[in-house]
Amino acid sequence: MFHHLSTSRLVTIAQIQGRVRAAGSEFVLACDMRFAARESAIFGQFEPTFGLLPGGGGAQHLARLMGRGRALEVMLSGEDYDADLAELYGWINR
Repeated sequence: MFHHLSTSRLVTIAQIQGRVRAAGSEFVLACDMRFAARESAIFGQFEPTFGLLPGGGGAQHLARLMGRGRALEVMLSGEDYDADLAELYGWINR
């Protein structure tokens, strides 16, 4: 489903107002644009901390959006990121 979403000819927009981790993060990463509420949006990709690879393309999308170094930081830390840092890293548009 995430691959279909990311290759669709339609423009897809994610509006984030809460916690987006694992499959939720991969869903919004598959969208063309991502906008988050500064007060309440939290992002994370924690599967690698358990020795798992994100199955929905999270690693590939993160590397494409924020570069290899930042994507590795996000993936290997397993930490949560607020909307301000996610915007700075390129995870979201704004």
